[in-house]
Amino acid sequence: MRHVIVFIILVLFCPISSSAETNKLDDLSLLNAIKSRAEGDKVTAKPVYMTNPVSLLCRAPGPTDASKKVAADPHVQTWIQVFAENLSSASFKETDKPLPAGAIVIKEKHHSDKAAADGAGMPADAKLELFTVMLKREAGYNPDGGDWEYAVVNGDASRVLARGKIESCMECHRIKVKTDFLYRSYLGQAEVDKAMGR
Repeated sequence: MRHVIVFIILVLFCPISSSAETNKLDDLSLLNAIKSRAEGDKVTAKPVYMTNPVSLLCRAPGPTDASKKVAADPHVQTWIQVFAENLSSASFKETDKPLPAGAIVIKEKHHSDKAAADGAGMPADAKLELFTVMLKREAGYNPDGGDWEYAVVNGDASRVLARGKIESCMECHRIKVKTDFLYRSYLGQAEVDKAMGR
């Protein structure tokens, strides 16, 4: 009888790994994936300008010094670079197909106090403000959001600021259901057409 009671206690109270954790990275692994992003995984050929209204939406939950500065100063400029992990950049550009579980999309967000000359690209003084990350999880993790998990990481990739089904991220990406909840407008239509063989 004692063995049966012990077994019941173990079953009820001991964590059992499930398939729900299959594609979940712990925070340290997530930070390492960001730190090890490589030029070969870069989706954007060069930094892409981000308008201030979009920049204010794409941030850590709650006000940050950088987001306050962007809101207060119309001359602050924001630039992004996008990387894809666990898939090729060509796969990322195929907008009509959902990305596979395990895919990671990493966006560097830089800001500059100085306006760049027209066509000059990202100013040399631009600071890496933060990373926003999308991790494709297993089916059923987030069915209303394409099974994406979101994360926001500080600029030196030493700390996860927020992670999970972040409502502000989901709200913004919800309108992109036809492209697997990903914005790919920064790729340019020529890049998308080339990847899809059009």
